[in-house]
Parts: sequence; C-alpha cells; structure tokens
Amino acid sequence: EAIEAFDYVQNIAPDFYQLYLYRGISRWRIGDFAGAAKDLEKRVSYPPEREYDHIMLFLSKARSGGDGRKTLADFHGKSNNREWPEPVMSCVLGKSTPEGCIRAAGTGEKNAGRLCEADFYTGQWYLIKGDKDKAKEYFQKAGDTGAADYLEYILSGLEMQRMK
Repeated sequence: EAIEAFDYVQNIAPDFYQLYLYRGISRWRIGDFAGAAKDLEKRVSYPPEREYDHIMLFLSKARSGGDGRKTLADFHGKSNNREWPEPVMSCVLGKSTPEGCIRAAGTGEKNAGRLCEADFYTGQWYLIKGDKDKAKEYFQKAGDTGAADYLEYILSGLEMQRMK
C-alpha cells in the first residue's frame, strides 16, 4: 500500500525528491533491492545530497547484484561530514574495518543511535561479503541498542526475520 501511495505522489509531484527516499526504503523493507536502488538513484540526483541516502543506494545496488561503489566513493570524496557517518561510508567501501566503524560510533546511552547504525551497516557489510552468521550477530546487536527511533533499528529486525 505504501508503494502505491508513493506512486500516486510521483504522478502529481514528480520532483518531490523525498518520495524517492521513502519509496526506496519501503521497497528495501519488502526485499525489493533493485527497486530500492532505482528510487534511491533518483533521490540522490536531487539536492540536498545526504550521506545516508548514498549509503543506502550503495547497499541496495550490492544486495541486488549491482555495484554502487563508484557512486558512493565519488560522494565520499566530496562529503564534508567527517565525524559521522564517515566511518560508515569508509567501512562499506572497504577503506576501514567494521571494528573501526563500531569504535567510532562510541559507547553509552548517548551514542546508542550511532551504535545502532554502525551495527546495522556492519551487518550489511558482512551480508554482502557472504558471512550470514556474522551479519546476523550485528543485526542482533543493532536491535540490542534499543534505538527504536532509528531506521537502522527497524531494518535490522527485518533482516533478522529474513534470515530465519
């Protein structure tokens, strides 16, 4: 139903760039990674460019058998946000380790959201590499952060369901 609603919005407001993000995430949630990549590609063609949109585009392409490495690497090179989520971009691009990403997220309740993101994206990194057991471990860790208001928390739960 959500995708149909976004299709309707696209017909009346095709330049409403946020619809491509939200429809892309909706497609991701049902496992349509190719459809998510198509929507997210459209999303990143509109300003403002956001790190998370590029990361999700890269992951969508990777999960659907494509390669979004160049797009993310180009964006990573021009991104000004070096504190966060730069460690996530570096990790998924293979420029740093998952452990470095987790370390950069920090610890404690005030960093629960970042840690949830780091765990989710680390899980994705392992999933793309074919290590489902390690991916599942990190998706569980993302859920254990309790950062329920983060998209990555929700998506980690969905990934755990997909892996059953």
